[in-house]
Amino acid sequence: MKCRPPKNKLPNIKYAQKCGKLWLEPELDLFKPTVVLSLGGPAADFFRRGEKVSELAGKIYWNARFSCWVTYCYHPASLIYDPSNRSGFEAAIKKFVGLIKKIF
Repeated sequence: MKCRPPKNKLPNIKYAQKCGKLWLEPELDLFKPTVVLSLGGPAADFFRRGEKVSELAGKIYWNARFSCWVTYCYHPASLIYDPSNRSGFEAAIKKFVGLIKKIF
């Protein structure tokens, strides 16, 4: 996310949607990626409003709005605070790499 609430607070769903509309939507419309790696909760909130990244991690969904595949993953910085997410993070990255190899 290219914007952050004051005092570096965690963005809520409304903030993530507003930031995504301002920055991410125009970039997705411009570059038209085939695959996207969504890192962390705020990015997940943009693509799948209200679903927790812990439930989405490692899953791949088609996003009809942007005509691309989105893989969800924990943000790498979260591993500092919760190292138990490491295996889920690594599994999600492997799925993302597998998706890229399959498509390209």
